[in-house]
Amino acid sequence: MIKVLTLQHPWVWAIFHAGKDVENRTWAPSTKGGHWLLIHGGKPPINSRGKPNRQLQQDWAWILNRILPKLPTAEQEALALKIPDSYSEICMPGIVGMVWLEGVQSSDSPWAVPGQCHWKISNPILFDQPHQCKGQLGLWDCPDEYLPYVLDQIKKASDRL
Repeated sequence: MIKVLTLQHPWVWAIFHAGKDVENRTWAPSTKGGHWLLIHGGKPPINSRGKPNRQLQQDWAWILNRILPKLPTAEQEALALKIPDSYSEICMPGIVGMVWLEGVQSSDSPWAVPGQCHWKISNPILFDQPHQCKGQLGLWDCPDEYLPYVLDQIKKASDRL
């Protein structure tokens, strides 16, 4: 059974557009690394007027002020071109893609938060279209009824490679 991890925003965007290679958690997964993990974006923390909540604003500022300056100049310039114009563009709800979970290990990545379990992730594959569904806390099993969608998106992604 393929596992799914629900993330808050803007971390989903960061994985697929900004090279985020570590997922910080206070707990280690019950599974070891060496397998694919579906990424699910939680409910966007934006009100009906398009205003983000304070946590989204703080996390986005952390990316712009802590991560961006640590990247090599060429990567900074490439990332600057991908930065969305609005908070709603940062939020990617539903099952949006997959990553390879290498394992949990100490990391010197700029994305690694001291004192957390560093889930080393790589090979992000962004799906063409998200599958809108509710997420869950922790790692959860992908329901069987979502598998045709997942397999279709994997095929589309492999055709692009």
